[in-house]
Amino acid sequence: MNSKKVQLIKRISVMLQVFIVITTLTFPIKTFALNSYTPQGKAPNLMGYRVIDDHTLQIFTDKSNPIVEAAEFHIFHGTNSEGESIAINDLTVDSGLNFSGLKGQLPSGSNFILTTAKGAFKSGEIYTVVINNNITYGSGSLGWFSSHTDQMISFTIPNTFANPNSNSEYSVSSEEIIKSWPMNNAANVPVEGNIWITSSIPIKNYTQLQQNLIIKKNGIQLRYDNYLYTGTDTIPNKNADIFAPVINDDHNSIVIPLTVGSHTAPCYNLEQGAQYEVVIPEMELVNGQVISEHSIVFHTAGSTVSNKFSSGNPVAIIKGNNVKIDWSNIAPSSNAAVNISGDSGPAYISPAPTGYNIYASTDKYWNYVKLNSCPITGTSFDTTNCGLKANTTYYFRISTLSNANVITGAKGDTVESGFSNEVEVKTPIETKVPYWLEGSKINILNLTKDSVTLIWTSASDDVAVTSYRIFQNGALIKTVDGNNTSFNINNLAADTEYSFKVEAGDDSDNWSDDGPSITCRTLDSYVPVAPNGISNTLNFNTVVQPDSKSEIIAANGKALQAINSGNLNLVQDKTKAESAINNASIINDEDEKRNSVAGVPDSNKDAKVGVKEIKAVKKVESTSSKVNWKVLLILLIILVFILRISTLMTNFRKKENSSLKEDRE
Repeated sequence: MNSKKVQLIKRISVMLQVFIVITTLTFPIKTFALNSYTPQGKAPNLMGYRVIDDHTLQIFTDKSNPIVEAAEFHIFHGTNSEGESIAINDLTVDSGLNFSGLKGQLPSGSNFILTTAKGAFKSGEIYTVVINNNITYGSGSLGWFSSHTDQMISFTIPNTFANPNSNSEYSVSSEEIIKSWPMNNAANVPVEGNIWITSSIPIKNYTQLQQNLIIKKNGIQLRYDNYLYTGTDTIPNKNADIFAPVINDDHNSIVIPLTVGSHTAPCYNLEQGAQYEVVIPEMELVNGQVISEHSIVFHTAGSTVSNKFSSGNPVAIIKGNNVKIDWSNIAPSSNAAVNISGDSGPAYISPAPTGYNIYASTDKYWNYVKLNSCPITGTSFDTTNCGLKANTTYYFRISTLSNANVITGAKGDTVESGFSNEVEVKTPIETKVPYWLEGSKINILNLTKDSVTLIWTSASDDVAVTSYRIFQNGALIKTVDGNNTSFNINNLAADTEYSFKVEAGDDSDNWSDDGPSITCRTLDSYVPVAPNGISNTLNFNTVVQPDSKSEIIAANGKALQAINSGNLNLVQDKTKAESAINNASIINDEDEKRNSVAGVPDSNKDAKVGVKEIKAVKKVESTSSKVNWKVLLILLIILVFILRISTLMTNFRKKENSSLKEDRE
């Protein structure tokens, strides 16, 4: 072989060695994070906290230069966000080591110093800080790898601040709270985010905890890489699966980082579609409390989080009475494929989304609600039929969805990324008035001498009916919520005619003018009370079987007594009873006795039920007796007269028959 060929082979050999070294440094092992090579970088992660004094709290993250406002933090007294709110007076953002005491092993990040009123944090009390997932960095929002969930940490205030670390004294009665991400039993966890655990009280045996904390993937314990690389150290432990746990100086925050150093340094993602278990050994807290060994179990999603939105905001377009949101100008796309050593084929880094969700809120940072019922495949959305209020300021954000396993190409669970920037828009003033469908009407219930209940058919609107107005004789008497379709009216005059009308309104103060109406007359104040259980409806055909204790009384063609099972009910009072008897006429029938029955409610609460309880007025008894004897006497005379006539007729027929017989003979 000549010298030129030898030199060429040597050159090729050197080039291959250099290529292998570069490949090994850049793509060390299969478990390294795919998104670590994304030009746009990783999203930020929470790293823990520090209590500085009785009114100051510090929060750490692993990325620099956040866009943040004090309104993106909430502090509550208690173990969750339902306690008393603690006002945040000031927010300071500082860049530097994101985790105290790590001697530069982790990259520079950001820390937020939240200042409240002096003495706001009481010794021995527990507090909870909620960190908004929309806090934005150059590489994404804080919620990007936590499916845009808000982060939550609980902390307890020591009795004595010796130093802001485990040397402080804590009450034995202080409540311990363990928070984590992922949370226990979480599903579809993005594989790119850190794992963190916090304790509300510092941990005393933190060294043993750090050494004995175990992470299992599908039941198999993972091997730790114990060296945290700086930006210039890119040689990993090839036998490792994940970085070792890190504990802060305050001994209250534990982090298992997935990314360390610059983008060229090694990092370890979780595996897609796997079950993970974080086994936390027994923890002894500085106040002497002991937390038994326990586990946090979660499942990762079958896909990576899709690429983040480019800088900029979605666009809001007013469309009639609604709003159209368009994000085509910031929609993310996939990055180039990278062939990773050990993989079966190329994989896309931070792939393009397979769909979108859209969220809206009247608050810039909190309480976002999803508007779409299924994933949006386009890059715009019309808010028609979403129930948004007219003439109201809303904030809209978009999140991306991924539903394919980017390595194998197999379908996996849907995983949702963080939010885009928000777009602010005020919904239009509605011009269409509510309308009533054909057949809409008002019904009357519980009509008495001084009250009535109105029940009406619901009206319709292109957005929503939010109010109803009730009119009485043309005058507005009440405005009720749009969820109500009934109203009780009191203080009416007895035996008086009234007209009622209902009109519907919406959020833009548009009101119908053709609502249903009805006219009715209140009852006479002399109508007796119907006892409980007896219908208020007048019934002029009720058949009763009177007995010796019953009397059937009617006045002016209207029934004055309520009858239940053939027994009379007491009329209202002595005066009305006397008046009723004086004007009474008896209704007789040869086959049966009928009575016109009235059972009408009245304000008199002392009415008694049942013939056995009737205390008849003597005058009424006397009058009734006289009337009855006269009737009996007349009937007796008529009967005697009829019998006499009958006897005479019989005798007459006998004589006539006898005469005819004699004539024949």
